Amino acid sequence: MTAQRPLEIFLYGAGPNLTAGINTQSAALEYLLRLGLRINPHYKVCSTLDEVFAFISHWQDQRGGSLPYEIDGVVVKVNDLAVQKELGSTARSPPAGRLLISSRPNKW
Repeated sequence: MTAQRPLEIFLYGAGPNLTAGINTQSAALEYLLRLGLRINPHYKVCSTLDEVFAFISHWQDQRGGSLPYEIDGVVVKVNDLAVQKELGSTARSPPAGRLLISSRPNKW
């Protein structure tokens, strides 16, 4: 049954062996793209919290129509990979350099 489903994937990162020498999340995404891998084209690097909030608001407004798939939120990541690593992670939560703004599909 699964083999019959038209599955697609967006990559949002890669392990340290593939991205050695890359210092930012955005550079890692661009590297994956250059390798011919599929990344989500809607990512954005923001310089201020106002830009982050505007991006989140934009995708809240776009839900339920403009994408060929459903979304349930927006992930905000620290762009600097060294800072992501410094912030760390725990077994029960995602790395501290990420923030998921989420809700059920079409319920924002």
